[in-house]
Amino acid sequence: MAAYSKGIKTTQRPSLYRWAYWGLMALIFFPPFFRGLFFPEDQQKVLMLAVVCLWLVCLWKFKGRDFTTPKHPLDFLMLALPAVYLISVFNAANYGYAVNEVLRYSLYFLVYWLGWQLIQNDSDAEKLLLTIFASAVLVALAGFATASGLIYISAGYLSSRIGSTFQYSNTLASFLAVAALLGVYAWDRFGGSRPGEGPAANWVTERIPYSYLLAAGNFIVLAAFFGTRSRGGMLVTAGILLVYLIGLSAKKRVPVLTHLLVNVILGYITADRFIQSVDSLQATAAWLWIAGGLVLALSFQAWYNYRLGDLLNRINPRLATRALLGSAAAVFVVGAGYAVLHSNAAEAFRSVFSDTSLQARFTFMRDALPMIGDRPLLGWGGGGWKEVYQSYQSYQYNSTMVHSYYLQAAVEAGILGLAVVMGIWGTFLYTAWKSYRSAAAEGTRRFLVWSILMAALVVGIHSIIDFDIALAALGICLWTLFGTVRSLRDCPEPGGVEVKPVKAIERNEDKSSKPQPEGGKKKRKAAPAGGPEPVRGQENQKGDPAGRPRWLTGLAVFGLLLFLVSLSFTLGRGMYEKSMEYLSKNNYSKGIEMLEMAVGLNPINSDYRSILLISYIKSGQKDKAEAQAQKASALIRYNGAALMNMSSVYLNLGKNQEAVQYAQRAVEAMPWEYVRYENLAYIQLQSGIRELAAGNKETARRYLESAAGVPEIVKAKAGELNEQQKLAWQGPELTVTPTVSLHAGEAQYLLGRWPQAESSISGALSSPSAEERWKGEGYTWLALVKDRQGKIDEANELLGKSTAIDSSWASAYETLKRLEPLADKV
Repeated sequence: MAAYSKGIKTTQRPSLYRWAYWGLMALIFFPPFFRGLFFPEDQQKVLMLAVVCLWLVCLWKFKGRDFTTPKHPLDFLMLALPAVYLISVFNAANYGYAVNEVLRYSLYFLVYWLGWQLIQNDSDAEKLLLTIFASAVLVALAGFATASGLIYISAGYLSSRIGSTFQYSNTLASFLAVAALLGVYAWDRFGGSRPGEGPAANWVTERIPYSYLLAAGNFIVLAAFFGTRSRGGMLVTAGILLVYLIGLSAKKRVPVLTHLLVNVILGYITADRFIQSVDSLQATAAWLWIAGGLVLALSFQAWYNYRLGDLLNRINPRLATRALLGSAAAVFVVGAGYAVLHSNAAEAFRSVFSDTSLQARFTFMRDALPMIGDRPLLGWGGGGWKEVYQSYQSYQYNSTMVHSYYLQAAVEAGILGLAVVMGIWGTFLYTAWKSYRSAAAEGTRRFLVWSILMAALVVGIHSIIDFDIALAALGICLWTLFGTVRSLRDCPEPGGVEVKPVKAIERNEDKSSKPQPEGGKKKRKAAPAGGPEPVRGQENQKGDPAGRPRWLTGLAVFGLLLFLVSLSFTLGRGMYEKSMEYLSKNNYSKGIEMLEMAVGLNPINSDYRSILLISYIKSGQKDKAEAQAQKASALIRYNGAALMNMSSVYLNLGKNQEAVQYAQRAVEAMPWEYVRYENLAYIQLQSGIRELAAGNKETARRYLESAAGVPEIVKAKAGELNEQQKLAWQGPELTVTPTVSLHAGEAQYLLGRWPQAESSISGALSSPSAEERWKGEGYTWLALVKDRQGKIDEANELLGKSTAIDSSWASAYETLKRLEPLADKV
């Protein structure tokens, strides 16, 4: 077995370790290319790979008798997050969504745990961070390629903004900002050294031009970052970069600032010109801008390697820093003065804070607060916002995310979940800060930890106003950073000398006055003869003297459960997709067979059950449909669209009371969508007609009165909106539609109110937005009204219009005419 003492490799590492490490690198590298790993079906496939890596590590540790147990607070908090989400499943708004979130956070935990176990020294950490950087470079290139039309990625380029494989510009900006910070560290560590120093000095003999590769990568990443045009991402990153430069040692600050400044300027200009060229349909010119910027970045790097680096080395670092900061302050003052004197610039600055997108996010956050208040402890379960937000929204908008990770965590997992999230951040920041302070001032460890800390903060701060971590590719990246800092805290600093924090030194000095064993040193147990020093963390922990691998065994079993659940859901998804192919070809027998298998593999997926239910009805299997309806109804308690479908299902099954109840619940779930009110009026009308035909007059009257009153409900709801909300409204206006008026008028007819019925139906027919498919029905009912009023000629004329549209309305007219309206009580 490989042995490591003080971070120095003594023998080749075991195969199990190497396989697990390469697996972890794959977990980090590939997710950005699968739609940012936003969708559960993609996350579950990656989770299975993570479980395989977990088993490899467990086998490696079993073989080496390494039964290290968690001892750092961050270890327990990382495990507590999926545990809290698991608890919230039992009271979840949507069980399927909730379990998917448990699996996602379990994936994050496994990535963290793998990083903690597999990172044995700084070199291991650097390889993982370079993997993130390499992935980002390819993602950036994919963004340029899809913008220019070389390849196609759905939502890879929208509204002059690069989304690349993430398909969402703001999250892509966070990912690229993380990569840029890691790339700057790598450039200084492996490529930024001046001639005669470090790996870059040997690039001719080694044939690896580190400095040029990393400079090119940083330019590409920063150009794509500016191409996202994420204002929030740019503001957060700008602030982080300022703090980042302050935290660097004086010796590193000037080279890093110089490298960043050149690439930021080149990246910004290149991105701006690239997008202008793309929008002008000049793809060749767009790529020429990329090529030109790349040539300039590499030329500057050559100048740095052979001239500028030496010049900077002769300058006093502190004086150079002051000069650069003074120059930056001067630029800021000049820019601020320009903004004050020129109204256009000032207006552009103000537009950042008055932007409708930003105002909409504030609305989402405000609407999340009552949701948290209604379920403060454990929340609505994973995906709770997506399932329930339309019941709480203050006006009509569409957003399946709160656009604030922390508020979304509170909505989904309650105050307890939010506390765990904040505990993770607090513990991570404290651990990183302690590692930073305890490292040598000019050493690589301090620079490494500081770069990781700043990279993590970019995501953490931007997540206040966006849902970055919901894209699991960025979540994996962030949890990798968490695990890296956790592991480095246990690893000796390179060089074999560990610099202790000041408090640790003071404690040691206090102990010097106490009596010491003979020789002035404590006696230590002798190492096994001929055996290597144990790897970090291999010693058996207290409380487990027999070395029983209880924690490791439990983790392996936990991984097995995750693997089986993910496999079952993945197979279920495959069956569902096959069923859709059969159903699209009207092959209901085969489609239903596939759907039944999908439901068996994933019984908590409400979509599978709802489609199976509708398929049963369309194929005439009403007994199965009724049995499936009871199971499906338990999974769609808050989804307005699904509740509306259920109302139609129960109407087809002849269950009027249940149909009306589901129609009413659909309105409560989505009170700003006019379609729900059209459905409510229709379901109530049809239920009233059926009850009237069955002789249940009082029940019929109740349903018909409700249908006739739907227009007033719509007007009252629309009256709650203020002018600002009307301006921010998304989607069709909430108003009394011709369909609502038509069904209300039909109900008025059956209630014996001829003038009201004539007014409502005539108004629906004369409306410019009246749909052609409803006109045959409208003419038929208006003919019934005229007939009751004794206007036989007008009735026959209207009936002729309806039958001209559809001849079946003639028989419908006769059926409805035999239905005796109720006596008007008004």
